[in-house]
Amino acid sequence: MDTGNDMSWMRCNTQDGGPFDPRASRSYAPFSCSSGECAKLVISKFAFGCSDTDTFDSRVDGILVLGGGAQSLLSQTATIYGRQFSYCLPPTLFSFGFLRLGAPGDDSSFTFTRMFRRNTDLTFYYVLLLGIKVAEKPLDLPPSVFTDGSVLDSSTVITRLPTTAYTALSSAFKEEMKAYPPGQQSGLLDTCFDFGGKDIGPVHRFRRP
Repeated sequence: MDTGNDMSWMRCNTQDGGPFDPRASRSYAPFSCSSGECAKLVISKFAFGCSDTDTFDSRVDGILVLGGGAQSLLSQTATIYGRQFSYCLPPTLFSFGFLRLGAPGDDSSFTFTRMFRRNTDLTFYYVLLLGIKVAEKPLDLPPSVFTDGSVLDSSTVITRLPTTAYTALSSAFKEEMKAYPPGQQSGLLDTCFDFGGKDIGPVHRFRRP
């Protein structure tokens, strides 16, 4: 499930045994990525892509896309669900979450964070950060650091921040973790610690106010 993209895809079974065989479909038709159909889909039935290259993790059959662009599931079903959806991620590997298309029923128990969109790029959903706290202490950051908004993307693993915000966050976190020796940097992950032979105490949290 991907909130940072528009076209839904699934694995073709032409090479790797995926669930969709375009050769057996009477409605399937190929078109190039530069075609008008790809740039702006105007269709009456749900359209999705099929890839016969090594695009997906072997444990999944496809991607359900919930971005805001013309090709997304939300846009193609707008007359039915009104471009609204909600989902809950399972807290553990042994529990279940949910995905609901359409307006929620009783939302009195929900906590909301306002999101916004940009006319120049309808795919993404943005949230406006107000600040960051480490161990309940706010970082000294000017409000202008977050004025552009942050993309909310369910398919991205690494959270990225403006350089000014990340530098302050990394320094504050290192100060809270000074009882542990630095660990080896791994790619983008440069704020690492070595817990070898040490008891891990309370976990320090950082959050937005």
